[in-house]
Order: sequence, then C-alpha cells, then structure tokens
Amino acid sequence: MNKKRKISVIVICAAILAVVAVSVPMTLYAIFNEAEHTHVKDADVEPGTLLIGTHLIHIQAMNDEIYKKAMDTAADSGNDKIYYKSELAGGQWYEITSATSVEDITTGGVPVEASVIESIFLRWHTKSDKITYDLMLGVPVSIFDTDDPYNLMKRVELQPIRNQYDNYVEKGDLEDLDAYNYNFIKSFYDYAGPAAHSLETDACDAYIDALQRFYEEQASNEAPAGELEFILKAQASVNAQREIYIMNNVAPYVEILSDAFNGKSRVGFRIPEYSIRLCDPSFIPPAIAFEPPPKEESEDDEDDDDDDDEKFRYITTDMLVTAVTSSTNNMSDTVNENSSKVIGGGTTVLSTRQSENMMKLTDSALGGRYREAETAVKTLVILDNIENCPDGVDLKAEDDMLVSDLVPTSMKRYQEGLGAGTSAQYKKEAENTNTTVARLNKLLKNQILGPNSERGELEFFIDSATKREDPQVAIDYLQTLIDGTEVLKTVPIDDEFRDIALQSIKEYKEWLEKKKSEIIASMGGSDLSDLLSEKEKAILEKLTCLDNNDLNGSKKADAKIAELDARIDALGGDTSSVNDALNGALDGLNSDDMNSLKEGIDALEALSGLYPNAVTAALGDLAEAIETKMNADNAGSGDGSGSGDGSGSGDGSGSGDGSGSGDGSGSGDGSGSGDGSGSGDGSGSGDGSGLGDGSGLGDLSGLLDDVLGLLADTSNLLEGKVDADAMLGLLEDLLGGSLSTLSDKAQASAVIALDMFARFTNNKSIKDLVEELAGAFLRQGNICFYVQYKGVAEYIPLYTLSLCAGYRYLFDNSIHKVVLTRGDKDYYEFNQFSSEVLRPEDVVDEMATQTVFRKDLFAEETYCKSALGWEAVYLIDNYTGICADDEIMQLAEELYNKMVEASLPA
Repeated sequence: MNKKRKISVIVICAAILAVVAVSVPMTLYAIFNEAEHTHVKDADVEPGTLLIGTHLIHIQAMNDEIYKKAMDTAADSGNDKIYYKSELAGGQWYEITSATSVEDITTGGVPVEASVIESIFLRWHTKSDKITYDLMLGVPVSIFDTDDPYNLMKRVELQPIRNQYDNYVEKGDLEDLDAYNYNFIKSFYDYAGPAAHSLETDACDAYIDALQRFYEEQASNEAPAGELEFILKAQASVNAQREIYIMNNVAPYVEILSDAFNGKSRVGFRIPEYSIRLCDPSFIPPAIAFEPPPKEESEDDEDDDDDDDEKFRYITTDMLVTAVTSSTNNMSDTVNENSSKVIGGGTTVLSTRQSENMMKLTDSALGGRYREAETAVKTLVILDNIENCPDGVDLKAEDDMLVSDLVPTSMKRYQEGLGAGTSAQYKKEAENTNTTVARLNKLLKNQILGPNSERGELEFFIDSATKREDPQVAIDYLQTLIDGTEVLKTVPIDDEFRDIALQSIKEYKEWLEKKKSEIIASMGGSDLSDLLSEKEKAILEKLTCLDNNDLNGSKKADAKIAELDARIDALGGDTSSVNDALNGALDGLNSDDMNSLKEGIDALEALSGLYPNAVTAALGDLAEAIETKMNADNAGSGDGSGSGDGSGSGDGSGSGDGSGSGDGSGSGDGSGSGDGSGSGDGSGSGDGSGLGDGSGLGDLSGLLDDVLGLLADTSNLLEGKVDADAMLGLLEDLLGGSLSTLSDKAQASAVIALDMFARFTNNKSIKDLVEELAGAFLRQGNICFYVQYKGVAEYIPLYTLSLCAGYRYLFDNSIHKVVLTRGDKDYYEFNQFSSEVLRPEDVVDEMATQTVFRKDLFAEETYCKSALGWEAVYLIDNYTGICADDEIMQLAEELYNKMVEASLPA
C-alpha cells in the first residue's frame, strides 16, 4: 500500500500503545553524523516506550509535535522501523512498524532482541515525565532545538547545495573551474551562516527557551497532558516564525549563488549591487580571492569586444544550477508551510480568542508570570474542547465561556454586519444607469455572505452551549434568544440591504426554534428515547476518540454502543409510529393521494433503523397493497361500452404518470380499453382526471420498486446465509490479491462494495467486516479514509481531499483557512464558517452549506463532487467516511453486483 500521509498514532489496549509509521517519503535528508549520537542500555528504557528514528518516546508523552520531530529523524538516520518496549510482555521489544492490534505487542508480534535496540544510534529521550532529554548531555531540551536551525550545512532545504560542496571536497586538488566552484560555495556558507541570525531570531530563541522552562515546570508538577501540548504548540508557533526569519535572512545569499551560476556575474560576493538586497544595506560582502576562469571565446564572440561580462561570464554546470534552484524552491516551501503555523490575529471569534491566549501564554512565560501563562493554557484547552468535543469535557467551564463571552461577541459581529447598510460598491454602481438590477441584486447577495458567516459561528456556539446544559436550561436559553430576534429586526437600516438582512434574521430565528423543538422532543421521557440519545452520545464519543488517536477510548465506546443496542433490542420499543406511517401510506394509496403515499414510505424508511422487524412487516403489507391496487386498475375502470367516435383514453393515455382514465381506460400502464371506447364524442377525463398525471398516483410500478428496495434493505432474509469470510475471499479473487496489498483506491472500492452489500443484506457479519476493514485502513493511512463529520450534510475533510485530488494543502491554523493549490492558476481557498470558495481571478464559488471544523476544515460533498470530482461515502459503521471519485465508485458498483450474484440462491 502506498502510504502518502502520516499514519495515526493508534492507542492499543489499556496500555495505550501508540503505533506510527513512516509516511510521506522525503526527497531530502539531513547529513547523519553517528558521532553526534549514542547508544542506550535496555535497562535504562522504561516499558511502554517507542523508538522512532533517533528518538525514544514514552507513550504517555506522545503528541503530534514530538511525533513530527521523531519522524524527521527516522528519515535522516535511515531507521525506518518502529520498535516498542511492551509492558504487556515483561519489557520485551517488538518491531511494530505495521502493527494493527494488541497481538502485535504480545503473542503475535515480532520480538526483537535488546541487543538490536542497543545497537541503534539515538540522541533524544522523551520520558514518562513528558520531558525530552539530550542523551549526549543528559539535560532537558526543547524538541524545537534538537536540531540547530542556524547550521546551514545541516538544513535540508539547502541539501542540494551541500551535496555539490561535498562532491568538491571528495575530489580534492581542485583547479580552475572546480576550485572556483568550491570557493564560491564555501564563501556562501562563511557569510550566509552568520547572517542566518538576526535580532528577530534572537527574540524567537528567547521565547522558545522561556516556554521550555514553563513546560518543564508544569510537567514536573504533573500538569494534564492536554495543557502541556498547548505549551508545545506555542513553541511550535514561535519556531515557525523563527524558520521564516532564517529563510528570509539566508535568501539574498542564495540569490547571489543563483545569479552567479546562471551566468549573471563574474565575481561572486564582491559585486556591490548585491549589497542593497541584504538585510543590512551597508554590508558589502568581501571579494573572493581570485577571478573565475575566462569564458572561452568562439568566432561569434570576436566582434563583441564591448561586452566584457559576456566574455568572462562564469561557466557553470547544470548540476550547480539545479542545486541552487532546488534549494530556493525548498526555502520557499518552508516559508509557506510555516506561515500557516505562526500565531495570527484570527478572523473568527474562536480563532481570535485562540490567538489572544496563545500570545498571552508566550508573553507571560517570557516574563516569568507563570500564573498568567497557566490561565492562558487552561483557556486554550477550554476553547479546544468547544471546537472539537461536541458534548464537552469540562461542561461548566465551557458553557460559562460560551454564554458569557463567545455567544455575545459573535452576536455583536452578526449585528454589525446586519446594520452595515448597502456597501460602498453597491451605492457607487447604483448611481450608474448602465448597472442592471441583476447586478445590484448580486451585490446584495454577496454582501449578506459576511453576516451569514458570522451567523454560522453564532449558531455553532449556541448549539455547543445547549449541549452542555440541562435540557430545561437549554430550552429557556433558546427562548431568550428567540425573543431577542424581535430586537434584532430593528438593527438593519432602511435601505436596499434591509430585506435581505431581515431574511437572514428570519432564518436564524427558524434555526433557534428548530433547535428548541429538537431538545423538547428529546425529553419525551420514554426509555427508548433515552437509550437512543445515549447511543448517539456514544457514537460521538467514539468519533472524538478516533480524532485523538485514542483506540482504547474508541473500543470502550464500541462496547457502550453494543450494550445500548442490546438494551434497545430487548426493549423493542413502541412501534406505533411504524403503524402510523403504514396507515398513512395506505390511506394515500386508497384515496389516490400521491403525497400521502410518498410521505408514508419516507416515514417507514426513516424508522427502519430503529424498528427493522416492524418496518419489514409494514413494507411487506404496503407492497402487497400496491400490487393489489395495480391489478385492480389494470382490469379497467369500465367495460368501454359506447358508440360514436370516442377517442378512448384521450390525451391521458400512455404509461406511468401520463395515463388518463378516459371512460374506459385502465390505470395500470395507461392503455385504453379498446379502439372505440368512450362515451359519445370521446368525452371523459382526458389528461387530468383519475389516475393520470394530475392529482392521482401516477406510476405505481415505480413506487412498488421503491418499496421493494426498502424491504430488501430492512429485511433479514439473508441474515446468517452470507459468510463474511467467503465474501472477503470473493473480493480478493476479483481484485487479484489480498486487500492489504492493493492500492488505496482499490481498498476504498472494496470497502464501499462491502458497505453496499451490508445495507442490502442487513447482515451483521458483513457490517462487522466493513467496520474492521474501514478501521484498519483508516489507521494504516489509506488516503481515502477519514472520520465522519456529523452534520446536515455529508462532508469531506480538505486535507483528505487534497491527498486524493493531488493538491497541495496549506492550512493557516490562526484563522482556520485552507488553500488547495496546484500551481498559480488552480487553487481553492476555504474559510471557516463560510460558504464562499475563492478561485483564481477573484472568482467566488458558493457552496450549499458553510464549512465545518474539527481539527481540519470540512467541505460538503456536493461542491467537492462538482468542483474536484470527489464525493463522500459515509459507511454503515457510523463513523468512517471515504473520499471517492468516479473510478472508485464504478469499481465498487461492479464488485457489489458480483457479491449480490454470488449470494443469491441458485
């Protein structure tokens, strides 16, 4: 399997084993120096420790920042295997690079002798106290200082230049051009190295050191892991800023190399005009001690005596040009990637609060005000819980912050947008008599996008608050907000923008009322409704655990879900709602009311998940009733007697929804009752009355197909008759190999096909297989798999979409903005709580719903499908999603059809 992204840290068993694997193959590696590393004794390593690259990391200390650093050293050192010292097996080491279960660290694992571990070169050890130590010096160190960022010889961005430098060193006895090349590159290191430092980087160093002291203080006092991780995130943000400064400081010197190697100068660091491009305009780099060899003159050059630069233009090689170009591109990538990590001002209320507290944390740590820093960290944790934990963690603290700060602040922003009046652009264009009304309406529609984005965040905060409150408190809170909409209606000023602003307020009020109704309905009090509510919370808990790479928590949630399912099944529930839906459908059928019939069918479909057996019986009764009705209608509604030139069924004849009853026509497939039937001159109901295309039922055969399809989905006719192992074997035969060896897209197709088959058969063993495979591929890093976002639509995380569609992914965490780009002319910019997508040349696309956020921005699949060709498939397991294109879906359909054929009786 081609692993193109980081595999999640899997938390296995009660020991919380973190399993990770090497992900994106790096094209550049830092020079690995064994002399800067050491070995450890097995006895000095605690059980429950991972070995990744040159890092030892205790599982209790594992987090994203440490993981990234360890993975970088894995690439540098060439150690692409991951080892784990299992506390479940008496401290036995296991090679777990491809581990998927607890067996891999006990009876079924690949044991490794301690001598193997003791032979590996290591440098860093993050112990169970969550502090990282330098194994060479035995002292604590920031993980962001494990590499010297100012050592240009070791910067991976500049590795292509370093490679050329090393080539000349290995040659030795350099003359002429080779000597010039070597001295020129050496001069680059001599002068660019010191220039990497600046007052700005010194300030970053001070912040990182201060945060590290605060981190060690908190860790030594057993601060919660979540709080410690935010201190590391603050360090990561400052480090990102430091990286940008270093790249910008070094860039002018790389430019000198680029110009020289591309023949734009004869003498390297002596050229005065380059000095104006340096950070210090007064600094002129000293000259290299010798001139480059002259350019060999050709016959074409003989008459060009005036162009000395051309005659003596530096002669270079393609390798040098390529090396400098690659380094320049690498540095640009580093700046772009780190720009999104720097603490920013924020654009939404949530991101603004996060940025404010992140800056408060860094400033307080630098000033030694640890109490203030601690408060900022705790606030960041609360904000993170609000953002990523739907049901909350610290309910009171989170609700207090929502009700006292986030909701009022968001409401104020919404009001400001509503009361802004028409924009300056609208007023200007309205004065132009050539501007069309359509253009002006478009401007108004675009203007309301801003307030509606603010409203989206406001609704998110209100929803978050109600989930953290007792139902009655939430109802009273919502009613207060509903009452407040009357005052809100007075905010828009009386101009052309007012009507569209009032429409936004109307939609906001409707959302509040719907939310209130949902909470009231959830208080129904029946045992079944309580169990169903608990089940929904357990499912959300499982999603949260998967987001946090907590497989142990996920398994506990699974057990809870299974327990609730058993209690729901045992309770049986009140199936009167199924009877009501069936009776409604039958009444519609008997009274020729298409709407009532369809509503009844839709209601039965909605209830099928709760009462599959009752719905199966009801659908069977409804299918039989529809068939009886069709047979009666096919017999004709009269004997067709009459005389004259009757026209039969008139304009209503035909099949399906075009049939008319005429005076003798049958309603089955629209056929008339003879070649002269009718009364007199052909009068009758023609093309409107009876069961034609007016108010009647239309195509009953089509509705019967729908009912039979639902019946197949909800019935248990094939339960126990389909062997999951046999179906898995069939899939592997069809695909030509074990699923574990297939491409990411083939694996996605296989799981989608199984999911379709599980829904068709309602077979528990197939459902379990879907969940097992989906979970395994999710953990192993298949780029198509992700954790679902529960909402009004189906969504795709933009990071997953970027991997699948082949776009570069840039995420600005400070303002929650994502840009997918593939060159300058092909990009999509998404912002949190916004339905707008910025495209090239100021084109703005409009999505059906706003983006949502859970560690990443998610976009609704309708837009993803239309714009980029990828759709969301939400699996039957209730928590896994698959990002799929037409190729994946077509293969899945073919596999599904083969599975159905194989399962049907001969």
